[in-house]
Amino acid sequence: MIEEGARVRVSPREEWLPSLTYEGQTGLVTKTRPSDRGPLLFVHLDQGPSRVEIGFLEENLEKVREEGEQT
Repeated sequence: MIEEGARVRVSPREEWLPSLTYEGQTGLVTKTRPSDRGPLLFVHLDQGPSRVEIGFLEENLEKVREEGEQT
């Protein structure tokens, strides 16, 4: 499960427009909300405008290891 504060990469696994549009970009999960399709995670993308968060389904995100993080 991906939690708030996690670094993630957009990795589409289904036809979800935001995930297709921002495929491969990385960012920080700022908040989570329930939805009828599962958890919706709001991500501030590294390459996105400031203060803009995009909502993604959890299955379209993957955690990114940070530098120095142990596996």
